[in-house]
Amino acid sequence: MDCKDDSPIPPDNKPLLGKRDYTWSIDTIAYPDNNQTLMYDICGNSFSDVYVVGHSDGSSAATMYHYDGAKWLTTKYHVNENGPIKGPIDLQGVYTFSSSDIWAVGERSYEYPENSGQYVDSGLIVHYNGVSWHEHNINVFQTLLAIWGTDSNNVWIGGLNGELYNTKGNKFIKESFPSNIGIAQIAGLNSNTIYIFGFSQSTPRYYSIYNYDGITWSIVDSTNTFPSNPHFGNSSLWVVTNNILYSSGYGGVFQKSDDGWVKVLSTGTENITTIRGNSSNNLFAVGRGQIYHFNGVDWFKYEQFSDQNILWYRTWSDGNVVFIIGLTLSGIGKTVVLRGY
Repeated sequence: MDCKDDSPIPPDNKPLLGKRDYTWSIDTIAYPDNNQTLMYDICGNSFSDVYVVGHSDGSSAATMYHYDGAKWLTTKYHVNENGPIKGPIDLQGVYTFSSSDIWAVGERSYEYPENSGQYVDSGLIVHYNGVSWHEHNINVFQTLLAIWGTDSNNVWIGGLNGELYNTKGNKFIKESFPSNIGIAQIAGLNSNTIYIFGFSQSTPRYYSIYNYDGITWSIVDSTNTFPSNPHFGNSSLWVVTNNILYSSGYGGVFQKSDDGWVKVLSTGTENITTIRGNSSNNLFAVGRGQIYHFNGVDWFKYEQFSDQNILWYRTWSDGNVVFIIGLTLSGIGKTVVLRGY
């Protein structure tokens, strides 16, 4: 589930250092009378136009919020707030191309058979065109987890059991992909350079990276059975250039170049949930009580955000501002949003 990045800055002998001295503010997102308001993904167009999506155990309207530069408000996309989208819903990923082109993916639960008390999940895709929200109907009974694209005519969406879709005109067409792989993240540079980070949905558990060259998908690398000394991360993937990838997970951050994988940030036994950025000199790596920044030369830890009760989960940055969402790990489940500018 990955948000867009700007054109990467190629490495050189004298790199331009990424911004590190932010002024920080923090917000809390908690829907009234809910025990859980947990946002899983974030993407934005500017400091005053940012979306988060996730789970609510009360109103499905609380599964998507928008920040307008002053406050976080639900988007009113759900029928509970007079919107068009129906049903009990969870969202897993969000991606923005502009203020009038917003996409989110996740799942809707159905009782099947009717009145049986047994529920199944189906994939959900919703889109905002600048005026209203609407749903793209696809016949898939699997949760969708990841979304990435170059524009609305080239959107890639992935989920459990190898469910992978790409826009062709106004429709989503199913692509061939291994059915035993859950597609956790999609990230790329252009329509001919796209990567998928996936996980096996059977035991033994392993993690794989796939590449799309504009024609076919092929496997790039795979871990040993986790946690038997994996040589890249088991949580997240980020693409910087065509031949430089970063992954994060148990023990830190790994970088892949033509020479293979190297651990570039060691966190001992701690897990790094996500690595993201908008250029090779502006990367954020976050986890439980951990926020690190890479400015093109070295990694720096923001020690003031080391609260072990917060799992820093996802981040979005345009190089000038950064938003980091965190989930509280005790008491009522809330989302905290760290804003740096």
